[in-house]
Amino acid sequence: METIHAVGGWRSEMPLFRVEGRFTREVLREIAAGMNLAQGDWCDDPWLALDHLSTIMRQMRRTAAGCV
Repeated sequence: METIHAVGGWRSEMPLFRVEGRFTREVLREIAAGMNLAQGDWCDDPWLALDHLSTIMRQMRRTAAGCV
C-alpha cells in the first residue's frame, strides 16, 4: 500500500491512517428512507448497494465529521 500512497504525495515520516466505515442494516435503511428507496431493496442486496456507494460514502464522511 505504501507505493499507492507515495504516488499521492505521502512520505514515510507522515502518519498514515486507515478509516473503515461499517453500517448496520438499520443505518442503511435510514439512508434508503432519506433517498425515498424501498426499505429492503438495495441495502439487502450488495450488487444493488453498489449503485448507491457514493451516498453511503457521503454519509460515512458526515458521521466521521461529527465524531471529531
